[in-house]
Amino acid sequence: MQGEFLSRERFEAYRVARGVTWGRPLRIHDLVTSTNDLALEAAQGDMKTGGVFVAREQSQGRGRRGSSWQSPPGENLTFTVLVRYPGLPHIAQPYSLVVGLAVRAAVASRAPELAARFSVKWPNDVYFDDKKLAGVLIESRARAREVALAVGVGLNVLTTDFGPFSDERTSLALILTSQSASDAPSIGPAALAKEELLVDILAELETRTRVFVGAGLAPLRAELRQHDLLSGRALTVDGVRGEGRGIDAEGRLLFAPDEGGAVQAIEAAAIELMRPLSKQP
Repeated sequence: MQGEFLSRERFEAYRVARGVTWGRPLRIHDLVTSTNDLALEAAQGDMKTGGVFVAREQSQGRGRRGSSWQSPPGENLTFTVLVRYPGLPHIAQPYSLVVGLAVRAAVASRAPELAARFSVKWPNDVYFDDKKLAGVLIESRARAREVALAVGVGLNVLTTDFGPFSDERTSLALILTSQSASDAPSIGPAALAKEELLVDILAELETRTRVFVGAGLAPLRAELRQHDLLSGRALTVDGVRGEGRGIDAEGRLLFAPDEGGAVQAIEAAAIELMRPLSKQP
């Protein structure tokens, strides 16, 4: 192990103080292929909902549509939560939006003055302005009468140099540092503590998952509308130009093509924004 990147003791103390039940057990690893792989393997056993796998480094981290997820060792928060409930909807897409809302709420709490600039980008990302801050990848395994979900999250925490992707990605460190001198003078280094970040994400996710399991996406749609990055934005869907019109009750992107015709409900597609988002004051 190359130095402690996450303190089990600090995590557990904060988890107990917040009354969060998820995060038991917490499995901390130095190097793994993917935390999702570990969770999917555990899903074949008796691990209950809320078990968490965290890694300092992944050798085969992956994202949506087979893309790779690269993160400098120890700088960011890469973890997977095992989620399974009897009757859990067998569709990962709407649940990825639920996870996105949970991550957005946790990171936005670090900078309340900037909260309106954190958003969820359909189907599985969290953004600050027009830059990606976090990604979600959900994979599943069927077992008896339930479906176990490996809910993977990659959150940029400490990385400050994204090289050729600097115009597309950001981190909490960059966001808080750039704002600390003026817009958010109360922000301090404690906001970047991975232990508290992980607990806060689990707390937000646990609450929203129970709502989702009980009633689907409907009770969360107001929150989703408020923080939907693509609503009203010019974008392309698989190369077709149009405008985002929100997200329906099934978690599908509503898209109005420029060429006219009915609004389409998109289940899966490559999405690109056509113009940058103007920064809010």
